[in-house]
This record gives sequence, structure tokens and C-alpha cells, in this order.
Amino acid sequence: MPTITPETRTKLAAIAQQRGFSEATVTDLYLALVHGNGTMAQFSSSEVGGSGQWMRGGMLMIGDMFNNNLKGRVSGLFDELATVYEQRPLDPPMNSNFSNPYNNNAPTDPNAKTADGIPLSWGYPSSSGSQNDTRYAYYPQARRLLVVRNGESWVYDTGDHQIGGVQQQNDWGAMTFTSQYGTINLNSLPVVMKDGKPL
Repeated sequence: MPTITPETRTKLAAIAQQRGFSEATVTDLYLALVHGNGTMAQFSSSEVGGSGQWMRGGMLMIGDMFNNNLKGRVSGLFDELATVYEQRPLDPPMNSNFSNPYNNNAPTDPNAKTADGIPLSWGYPSSSGSQNDTRYAYYPQARRLLVVRNGESWVYDTGDHQIGGVQQQNDWGAMTFTSQYGTINLNSLPVVMKDGKPL
């Protein structure tokens, strides 16, 4: 668990008081947002309606799906937390499945790869997350989508899609993602790499 800088913690406490949420909940949601690189968050908290997902641009799902008042409060909270994230001092890096491979420096080895076989030249994923036993990360610079399940990694060519998040699906083949064109099925994207090896 990262240590949040005192400046960020002060902002989070003020937001919690102003918006009527506990500091613990606001901090948890902020950390979820950090995991999502400031563009998305997957969370679970009884104070905000159970499990849910938020994505920049207006998409919000909470467990208490018919509580529009709470949904509005949570949406406003995330919008404010996203602003805090953008203006934050450099918080210590998070320990996540898709951590920044650069540590804020350009790689010296052009052939260097992550543990999942992803070239560092692809940059940092703009969207990543997990559900059940599946993880995903979208690399917009390379137009690639990494999906890891049961120890196998698959890389898909996303073309001109700009992936924003994953839909809640149980079957891997039925996994769908959102883009500027709407919903796209994972199986509709061409596979270009498996287990770090080009196909």
C-alpha cells in the first residue's frame, strides 16, 4: 500500500468533510483511481453502494444501482478526486499488477520487456483493471490490449479504438470493452501476441 503525500491526504480529508463521506472511503476511492491512472476506478465500499466502476467521461456503476442520489454524489466525488490526481504532488508509486515500468525514466534498453512480455516502448497503460481471474491493460501508444487469464497472456490489436474500460462479463470470450465507437467484443479484435511471442 503506498503512502499518500501529506498534501494529498489534506485534500482528501477536506473532500470527505465537504461531500459527507468518511476519510477512509475517500482515501480508498482515490487509491482505486490511482490504480486506474486517473481515468478509471474499480471499487467496493458499502458507503458508496457496494462494488462498482467509474470511468472518466461519465460512466459510473454502483451496486445500489437505483439510488440516483447516491450515484450523483459518487460521480461528483470521483470527478473531484480525478482533479486531485491530476494536480497531485508525486505520490509514491503504487504496487500494482501494471505498475509503471519506467519509474519516470525512459528505458535504456529498447528491447526491454515487462513480466508479461510487453515491450517497454509501448509506454504506460492508460486503462487497466481486473475482475475475477482476468487482468487487462490498454496501451494506446501501441494500440494494443493485453488480457491475462489463468497464466496465459494475449495481446490484441485495437486498431483505432480508444479503450476506456471493461464490461462486467463472466465468460472470457464474451468479454467486452468500451471505446469511442461503443461496445466491442474481445473476440472481434485480432490476436497479435500470445505469452509474449508474436503470432
